[in-house]
Amino acid sequence: MPQNIVTPSLVATNRAALRLLLLAQRHCISGVERKKREVITVQQLAAHIKEHHATETVAIYMPHAGEPNLLKLSELISNPLCLPVVTAKHQALAFAAWEAGDALEIDAYGIAMPVVRSLVRPHLILVPCVGYTSTGFRMGYGGGYYDRTLAKLSNEAGVVNTIGVAWSEARCDFQPSKHDIAMDSMHLV
Repeated sequence: MPQNIVTPSLVATNRAALRLLLLAQRHCISGVERKKREVITVQQLAAHIKEHHATETVAIYMPHAGEPNLLKLSELISNPLCLPVVTAKHQALAFAAWEAGDALEIDAYGIAMPVVRSLVRPHLILVPCVGYTSTGFRMGYGGGYYDRTLAKLSNEAGVVNTIGVAWSEARCDFQPSKHDIAMDSMHLV
């Protein structure tokens, strides 16, 4: 397993540099190790979802830039699934209903999204994290899409739960910004 290469001095200085380092670090995980950890993670998340979110709509994500691949969840749970969709720059994400095998297209960020966009509201969102703190705050790619989305959903009726998903090596206790929203829980891969 790769060593965590994040140092306290880096965490205290530059969030953009930290993000780049964390992105590079995730690519140091071998393919064999990555697959092994992803299989275990998918099994654990499927058990959690079946126990706590059995009938709810679950937002997963298309793995991008070395994120943990959770797509096998579609084979282990019967929940309705959806994927995040960027509708406009600097706006909250929308969520499009998705089933394995649905037609996909690549968006401006290089991420696959459903061609047909039947928008839904998820009850549980699995949120990819570039980094995370011991208190459940996440670091993303810097665009603020998930932060805006979670802020918007928290102001609407209905409960939305979040599980941050991150490689275990990505822990770094950066200082959260005032707009950052902590995850309800973290699942480390």
